[in-house]
Amino acid sequence: VPHEFVTSQIPVGGPAAQFSNRTLFSPNQSSLTLWASAPTRYGEARSRVVFNMTRDLFDTRFEVYKAIGEIGYLRLGLDYTLFLNQEALPDTLDFEGPPVFAEARFAQASLRFPVGRIGGDEENLFFLIGVEDAGAELTLPAAVENVGSASQVPAVTGKLTYQAESMNVELAGLYRRMSARGDGAYDSKLNGWGLHLSGFVRFSPADKVMFGVLGGRGIAAYIDDTIGLNLDAAPVSYPNGGLRTVGLVGAWAGYERRWSRVLKSTATISFLKASTDFIDRRFGPAYSPGTPTEFVGIFQETFYSSANLIWSPVRWLDTGVEYLYGHRKVAPGTSSYGSNEGHDSRIQFTIRLNFEYSR
Repeated sequence: VPHEFVTSQIPVGGPAAQFSNRTLFSPNQSSLTLWASAPTRYGEARSRVVFNMTRDLFDTRFEVYKAIGEIGYLRLGLDYTLFLNQEALPDTLDFEGPPVFAEARFAQASLRFPVGRIGGDEENLFFLIGVEDAGAELTLPAAVENVGSASQVPAVTGKLTYQAESMNVELAGLYRRMSARGDGAYDSKLNGWGLHLSGFVRFSPADKVMFGVLGGRGIAAYIDDTIGLNLDAAPVSYPNGGLRTVGLVGAWAGYERRWSRVLKSTATISFLKASTDFIDRRFGPAYSPGTPTEFVGIFQETFYSSANLIWSPVRWLDTGVEYLYGHRKVAPGTSSYGSNEGHDSRIQFTIRLNFEYSR
């Protein structure tokens, strides 16, 4: 029972789909953030470390979730991928959020600098170029000798951002080079690429719209719902053989309404689709844990929606309720359960405490 609402794990049949009306209490999502800043001759130096203290429901671990250092235009550390626009994320009570988000975390280095302005007196147009260590996630047949996969070079991201008080628009481009090692057609080099347009528009102090659309090939290791599914590339059905990068396309939108100083709501929808029909069915399906003879299906598409009401009577306390609905579809003929679709819904009540101290 994942304590986060992960649409790519919704069962499409079998024993897991028979369970219903479950209740779960989970003291998760806790974190500790330490930050510091100081002026220097090269610009302000800033550092931030985020520790995740309840990584798993039944096995508490202490994990460095983020570690970032900045000075001037230079930024180094561990953070969400540069392909993501963190300024445009909606406020959901569930930690997972929409499955189309590119929230993989990688070691990275980037330069972000102003390139001009559109209206106004201050620079508001920025360009970023960066590299990150994004590991390749490829489906490779176990029967192939000397099988393996790797990223040949760090992934490269470039993006152009317009940043104003009431608007943010960002266009990001991604390129990565992956390799597969194995006999015959499975010894190959693969190119991955992606485009991501996202941002927000604040129409009034009380109304804000967020949006995003992305697409590409070989970028499954970046996207929430496909991380860990080995769908950057997969084997092509006979007689072609070899590997092909998997195409992904997705979109999301969110609307935030502030009803009063202490009360707000956010509604979000998203959709993600993968081009997995070409995958060789002998190698592609993921196995159900503990049941190696049963296929649970090759990812094809997911839909997600959520709506919440959050009350914040004081700065250090958020409490609210959120409804979530998800739909998952797998490629036809890849599930042992005779069905290729599943759906799930959840009502989540959350109390979040925020403590802050600075000097």
